[in-house]
Amino acid sequence: MASDVLVSISVLDADGDTRSAKAHLPAGTTEADIATFATAYMPLLDAVIDGKIISAEYSKPLTLPGGLKAGAVANSEVQKGANFSFVNSSRYKYGVWIPAWTPTKFTGDLVDQAGGGVAAFIAAYVAGLGGVLPTNGFGFDLTALATATKTFRK
Repeated sequence: MASDVLVSISVLDADGDTRSAKAHLPAGTTEADIATFATAYMPLLDAVIDGKIISAEYSKPLTLPGGLKAGAVANSEVQKGANFSFVNSSRYKYGVWIPAWTPTKFTGDLVDQAGGGVAAFIAAYVAGLGGVLPTNGFGFDLTALATATKTFRK
């Protein structure tokens, strides 16, 4: 089953808080059709909200590479994960939460950074892959790992 295209419209309220209104479009929707939908949808949304629309974006599904697991490992739980906190040029650390983290890749409440595949996983965020460096969402490169801990989220 193909994933839908997610259109997300950010709304700002009088207190300065933001939330998103979301719309799912069929997986095969073209970029031109996404833009047509969003351009027509935003005035309709604006007419029924008191907040201000401040941004709009969309995400499209990617083709998964070969060689991934055929199924979830027995007893894996997406609520049990690892939280990685990365240093960047802003004054705030940037967090990345990974669901269903392999339990044997923890040492107590910390991620075992020497565990199989963990160092390469962390390096993907700090050094990038294929010439692309991840950012904190505001354009600041992630420069180092600050902490990596076990977490539980509902």
